[in-house]
Amino acid sequence: MKELKPHQQRLVTEHDELKAKIEALDKFIVGSPIFGDLHDIEKKAMQLQLKTMRSYLKALAIRTQMFQGRK
Repeated sequence: MKELKPHQQRLVTEHDELKAKIEALDKFIVGSPIFGDLHDIEKKAMQLQLKTMRSYLKALAIRTQMFQGRK
């Protein structure tokens, strides 16, 4: 793989960090008893946040694939 330019490396880092945050939030929503005790509005907001983060992750993945020559 060719060496990444600084802005490309930042994009890869952002993708990886976001992916870790998505995994943590998903784990909390699915597996934490604390989530069940939250107010319904807060639960819906967290679910919306997770959905939005996943969409953003897809956009970052497309961009990284473009400069890595996979699309």
